[in-house]
Amino acid sequence: MASSRFERRWLRGFTLIELLVVIAIIAVLIALLLPAVQQAREAARRSQCTNNLKQLGLALHNYHDNALTFPYSSSAVPQWSVAHTWNEFILPYIDNAPLYNKINFNVHNSDNSNGNPTNFALLTQQMRFQQCPSNPFGNSLLQIDGGGFDQFGKNQVECYAPCSGSQFSDGAGPDCAALGTPNWCATPGTDWNNAAAGANPGIFGGRNVYVCRMRDITDGTSNTMMVGERRGESMHHGATFTWNFQGAYTGQKLNSPTATWKTPNNYKQNMGFSSHHTGGAYILFGDGRVKFISENIDYISYCRLGDKGDGNPVGEF
Repeated sequence: MASSRFERRWLRGFTLIELLVVIAIIAVLIALLLPAVQQAREAARRSQCTNNLKQLGLALHNYHDNALTFPYSSSAVPQWSVAHTWNEFILPYIDNAPLYNKINFNVHNSDNSNGNPTNFALLTQQMRFQQCPSNPFGNSLLQIDGGGFDQFGKNQVECYAPCSGSQFSDGAGPDCAALGTPNWCATPGTDWNNAAAGANPGIFGGRNVYVCRMRDITDGTSNTMMVGERRGESMHHGATFTWNFQGAYTGQKLNSPTATWKTPNNYKQNMGFSSHHTGGAYILFGDGRVKFISENIDYISYCRLGDKGDGNPVGEF
């Protein structure tokens, strides 16, 4: 009889209250652990993003060692017939020499009637060095609205753009214009269509064949932005091999509230540096250093960091 009572007590199992308590404890543990897991994942993504920019910095410096200049950003203007981008010129220095050797640089890459079908087929593919893992569109071939990129159709989203500084042509950037266009965010005489040195305050031009030499960075390489994050999916020209408006300007604040992320055709509203990281974006400087810049940085300092020779080195910030 004693054994029978024990067996009945053993087979009784959990009560409903006990089961609910166990479920509640598990839910609390998940709630506590999930943020830590998400933070660890984002930390890993940030580390990869930083590494991507460092690799771009090495590639650009190696290119300079060989060519004695940095590459131009985009030959959309004035050489429309042979339009190419900076991303193509650094391919040999970023483990893509075979692809570089197949490109015909005598014609441009567009998928329209003036383009070259061979180039177009070669360049419609994934480029890992342009993929920020924190950008959910980093491996996409289309804009955020599902449309194709200007001049190229399907082409990988460009997560990292070269800096054209306080350059503007037909109207200053939205944040600069709102201030009455002071000189420090829209330098007079600059022009993203003009390859003359005086028209290009940044290390790169917006969309021209201006080339910068190391000696031209008179504010110091550690004080001058070279390449930074940009939400390419939110810009009609924001693809890796789209040869129009490769440059990112400082006429718009970092992660600007004036940006229209879901409207890529408003390219001037989205041409500034931006990211999917919380609070700012990673920027590659001329000396190869990568630093996370807060979106709350003083705007004057930010604009001066974008220009290579305005005589106002920012120093520590």
